[in-house]
Amino acid sequence: METSRGSASSFINVFVLKIQEIFSSLWIRIGSIIMQIDRQLILRLQELARLELSEEQQVRIQADLGDILNMIEQLQKLDTQDVEPLIYISETYNSLRPDEISNQLERTKAMENAPLTDGTYFKVPKVIQIK
Repeated sequence: METSRGSASSFINVFVLKIQEIFSSLWIRIGSIIMQIDRQLILRLQELARLELSEEQQVRIQADLGDILNMIEQLQKLDTQDVEPLIYISETYNSLRPDEISNQLERTKAMENAPLTDGTYFKVPKVIQIK
């Protein structure tokens, strides 16, 4: 497969730009990673996602976000000039068969063993009660 040099690097740049867009309203600048993931940010994220997090969950999410941003910073430092981008995990492709109708059961035969029918459809007991 023919690819241009540096397209893996371009992908990382686009990825980082998308993350910047997502976090821009939260006063986060990714690139040189100037940011602080503090309690205010976690509370704002909690509000935006309409979550109710315990104090322990807030602390854990704060640490996880810091780890994610550190990983992004490490990815930005990588030299990907000679790396061909990964398009597929494996080289196997789906082998699809033609979509053909076969072995159909006639409606009357299907209805023969049904405990309850109206002649055209199966009838089943009501499961969901609406108040």
